[in-house]
Amino acid sequence: MNVLAGRTTSDDLDLKHNYNLELISSQSHRNQHTRNMSVSTITSALSSLDTAEIAQSEPTCPGTWIKWSPGSIWTSYPYFQHEVCNVGWRPIAWSAERQEICLRAQNCKLDASDVDGGPCNACRWVEHSARFRQCIERAEHAQKHTPWAYLTAEQLHALMKKMVDKIKRLETQVTFFICPMSVITRINGIDKLANEKRRNKVLLKKLDDGKRILMLLASEDVVGLSRLLTVALNRGTSITAILDLLHRAIEGLYSPRGGFTTRQLDVSFLTEALGGSRLLYALQKALGLASSSTVRRHHKIPRLLPSIGEPSSDEINANISAFLDPNVKPPPPLLPSGARPGNVAMIDDISLESKCRYCGRRDAVMGLCPNIPVMLILA
Repeated sequence: MNVLAGRTTSDDLDLKHNYNLELISSQSHRNQHTRNMSVSTITSALSSLDTAEIAQSEPTCPGTWIKWSPGSIWTSYPYFQHEVCNVGWRPIAWSAERQEICLRAQNCKLDASDVDGGPCNACRWVEHSARFRQCIERAEHAQKHTPWAYLTAEQLHALMKKMVDKIKRLETQVTFFICPMSVITRINGIDKLANEKRRNKVLLKKLDDGKRILMLLASEDVVGLSRLLTVALNRGTSITAILDLLHRAIEGLYSPRGGFTTRQLDVSFLTEALGGSRLLYALQKALGLASSSTVRRHHKIPRLLPSIGEPSSDEINANISAFLDPNVKPPPPLLPSGARPGNVAMIDDISLESKCRYCGRRDAVMGLCPNIPVMLILA
């Protein structure tokens, strides 16, 4: 039994030894395989790096550098527009010191157009395209309803500031009435407030124009002022237009037509009757009296029938009828008692003009003394 036990123990030891040797050999084989795979991976990685270096060493289009005139390249360029639409180019580099931005065309094929490594034709055309000029114009001055995607950071900041100010202004127009059961909110209409502001602005301008008119009338002598104001008010002229008319009247560039009162027409008639048409013309330019044609149009002057020799009853009756003609002098109104007032005929000194005159109604020459012979030369 001991011998068998001893053999068994010896065989077991040999088996264990062989098993350990196989284990060591298998582990060594595994390590060798791992080392081979690592070397293969490193080799493929190096080969890919070589390929990338070779690809990068090939000439590519560097893009075109453009001077950005609207302002800072960080705040005045609309970067968000590339997110919402295809504008035809994209920025790839920037230079804050030179205020330049490098753009690459969307259809750039990444091959240089010349041996010096300059940009391709597509990139060169970006700066001269109509869409790029529109981009610069929007960056310098955007229209009121420009979409936000095309605005720059500066423009968005100004727009947000304007909206914040508007919100604060609207918040001040909200009044809260706290009741036991509910909260009643009343918001004043923005349109109503704007209308009140415009109305107040117009009223202030009218007051200012009224003060200017008073100062002008106090310092200047306007010819025909009453007629000018009467005609302007009848036409519904505004205060500003009246002020302009006053300035033109002072400079002699405007004179109102019509609007004469009865007193002004009477003064013009007496001026022409006593001083002649020349005096009336001078006073018309100086004081704004009516002209001779205007006086004749409003005043019906009676036509007297001159007498040759002693006046006859027919001539006297004709002259009385001419003076009392209703077209020449309207009859006075009736008295409160219903009686019609009469007329008084008074004859005073007679003014004679020592010159001959031809009377068409009588077909005779008048103004000659019958006792003194006179030789007439008729041309």
